[in-house]
Parts: sequence; C-alpha cells; structure tokens
Amino acid sequence: MRELVDPTKQAFEKRKYAVRKVDGDVEVLCVNFANTLQLQDIKVRTSTPVDAATNTYPYRFKIDNKSIDPDERAKKGLPPFDFSDEQNIINALGVTYTFDMSLWPLRRDKKPLSQILNYDMALIFQTKGCNLHDWTESGGCVYCYVDDDSNNATKADTGVWLRARNVLDTAEYLRKDSSERKGRELHRIRHSGGETTTELDFNLQLLKGIEKRGINEMYSQFDTNLSGGKFIKKMIKEKKYDKDLLTQLASYGSFVYAAFKGTTDDNIQENTQAKMTVKDQIYSFGQLVDAGLEVYPCIYNPDRRYLPEFADKLDENFANASRMLRVEKLNWTYGPTKKRIACMAKEQGKNPEELLKEFEEKEKANYEMSEDYMHLRLSSKYGISYKQFDRTQYKIIRKKA
Repeated sequence: MRELVDPTKQAFEKRKYAVRKVDGDVEVLCVNFANTLQLQDIKVRTSTPVDAATNTYPYRFKIDNKSIDPDERAKKGLPPFDFSDEQNIINALGVTYTFDMSLWPLRRDKKPLSQILNYDMALIFQTKGCNLHDWTESGGCVYCYVDDDSNNATKADTGVWLRARNVLDTAEYLRKDSSERKGRELHRIRHSGGETTTELDFNLQLLKGIEKRGINEMYSQFDTNLSGGKFIKKMIKEKKYDKDLLTQLASYGSFVYAAFKGTTDDNIQENTQAKMTVKDQIYSFGQLVDAGLEVYPCIYNPDRRYLPEFADKLDENFANASRMLRVEKLNWTYGPTKKRIACMAKEQGKNPEELLKEFEEKEKANYEMSEDYMHLRLSSKYGISYKQFDRTQYKIIRKKA
C-alpha cells in the first residue's frame, strides 16, 4: 500500500514551487494546456484561449450545463432548449447536471433566468500542483481528470507563470472577441487546480483588479478540495496571509465550489490517496462559511452506507448544509483518469481495464444510491425536491453552540 500524502505538508511544498512574489505581485504557476493529455478532453467542446503576454495556453472555457447548450443538444438530435419556462431551467441545471454555479452571478446581476445561457460558460485557469498528490504518475485522487504533470508543482518548465493582470487582460479581451466563447457573454473567472487555497492571495489580487478596472458584471469563483484548513491557519499565524484574507474575499463577492471527498475517513483516503479525514474537511469548510463566503458544497464518490450520518454531521454544525449538498457523478473516460488507473494497475499487478471497471462500477452504485437518499432526505426534512430548486435562495451559516 502506498504512503498517504499529508495535505498540509504538501500544500507548503506546492507553495514553495508554484507561488512567488515579483514587484509586489503574486505570481502563480499554472497549467499550459498545450502540453497536456487533458487538452484532448477539452477540445471536444471548447477552446483554449492564448495568453497574449506569455504566448501560452493557460486558459480554457467550461460549459457548466450541457443539457441547455445548443451545440450539445444538436449533437444528440434534441430540439432547442425552452428558456421561457423557469422551472424547466432550474430542473436542467440540477437534475441532468449538478454544476449550477452559473446561477450565482446571474442572480447577482438581477437578470432574468431566461438569460442563463450567457452565464453558463466560465473562463478557467488551472494552477499547477495539487496537495493531495505525491507527484507520481499514479498519485492523487483516483478519478482526477487532470494530468499528473499538471498536478506536479515541481515541473515549472511545462507550466506558465501568471499574474492577476494576465488573467484580467485575457478576460477583457475575450469580452470583446466572442469567437472563442460561442458568442456568449463572459461573467465568470474560475480559479481551479490543483488546490487553490495555496494561493488565496492571488485570488484577492484578482478581485481587487476587477474592482480597480471597473469591469462590470464580472465575478471570481475558486474551487477547493477542502484540505487547506490547517494550511490557511498556519499561513495566517506566520503572517504570510492577511488575518482577514477569507473575509476580504467574501467582501469582494467571491464564491466557492467546495468538494467533499467522501463520507468517512477510509472513504476519503481511498478516493484521494491522502491523509485526510472528515474532521479535516469539515474544519476547512467551516473556515469558508465563517468568513461569509458563498459556499456551494458537493461530494464525490461517497460511501453510500454512511451518507446519512455524514449529512447529519454537516447539519449539526451548519444551517442549510445538507440542503445545499450535491452528489457529483464522475466521468471515467477522461484521458488522465485512464492513464492514472493504468499506472495503478501496473503497480498492483492488475489488468488496467478490469481495475477501471472495478472503480467505475463501485462509484456508479455509490452515486445512484446516494442520489436516492438525497431525494428522500430533502423531501422529508425540508419538503423540497433535490436538485429542483435555486440554491442561491439559501446560504450556509454556522449554527451557534
């Protein structure tokens, strides 16, 4: 059995290799998609815009809801989506796919739900290096769609250093040039990874830049694997992060896609190959909630047997937590995922196809039974239908002791 990664220790290692300060600016080492296996998966649906300053490809677009995307529907021979029915839109953003993050900026802009298509594409930059990864070919989350090279912060030669102004220059240019974004508007910059809590000072510079430039109706989102709580605490103690950094991010209106990695310690460690516990994840989650950030929780490959207990634990600490929780469906066809599992199979002396099938079938059962439970829980506990309501109606807050 491989040694489990210590997420906090690895976060500091990532920071050492992938974050630096130059002339007062925070620079972050990002993935150059031109050099990745991941590019083949991206090209199926969207483009990878060039960064003019570095002449590299550190950005990609993400369609959050393929069920309403005209091109995706045409591929399947489906008729154009009916945007006149608001409940139909909510259902499509919840029932078919779970990425309803486009609702958040749309509601902030007080736009009618019929304009959701203009909010459903995010410009993503993906930081290099993940703190759940040991930087080997078979490390990290088993199902991760990111190349192992991209999850390795020590490989600067295959990445690109970006400042917040690079991202904003590109975003402003792409707002004028609609050719790479299917003629849609651009309202959202999404910081993904890797793990983003290792460079939250970069996020703050990005948000300050949006305000300083007066870029109207532009928002910043960051993703987290909920492993950074102890790291953030130590960074604040060592005065490398402002004491109120998370609160500042909240004041600028940043919002967070927060991914729980399982329902039990064993489940989390099997999914991530990292030394992380339920307690660790809830602690990290609580930091974000207490700061006032808009947090949208999901869970990947939960052990279905313990999902009720896990949901209860969330609700013991946070109001609206299980109401807002979404179970994510994994895709096992991504190139980096298949390559990682093939490497794992070689190490374990197993057949790659059989090991992939084993993981896929186990996750499929977990997902289906977890979905059934969430439908039952929300209908009985809250009188609402799972994934058929607007999550921006609620906010997760800490319960008083």
